[in-house]
Amino acid sequence: LNSQWKYSDHADVEVVKNRLETVEEALEKYDFDGIGLNYYVPDTIFSAEVSSPSKAPKNASALTEFVVKVRNLLDGIGKNSKKDLALVAKVNPDINQNIKVGLEIDKWLDQGLVDMVIPSEPHPNDTTQSSLLDTNPMLDELINKAKERGAWVYGSIPGVLYDDREYSTTI
Repeated sequence: LNSQWKYSDHADVEVVKNRLETVEEALEKYDFDGIGLNYYVPDTIFSAEVSSPSKAPKNASALTEFVVKVRNLLDGIGKNSKKDLALVAKVNPDINQNIKVGLEIDKWLDQGLVDMVIPSEPHPNDTTQSSLLDTNPMLDELINKAKERGAWVYGSIPGVLYDDREYSTTI
């Protein structure tokens, strides 16, 4: 697709077609209970839309339209298989940070497009953010918004944790 990081421009009709075909194929081939969209993208690296974060807010509606199409696809396949298929979004814990990079997670929740959100750890390629496990993350706004809309919130713990106790004894 059109980015070295394999993130895609959801304003591109061919990209959307390809992604929807991939989702449909995965759901038909395997007995999945849903699909997860991994859109945790720190603004310091790139946006969810293109390799330039400044363009992302202009294309945010295109990504939301894509999420609507995925939701409709899941609902259609689920109806045929008599199964409720979940749509999960892995995003930044900060709603405003998501919006800054073109992820309208607030709209996705308001419109009932996603069934679950996973506030995510820092991206492994982002050296500007620590992988320190934050025991008091600023999650209230995302959690409250999700709960108001009936969506689940799952915590996420990174595979590799930075624990300052290993490098700088605090006791």
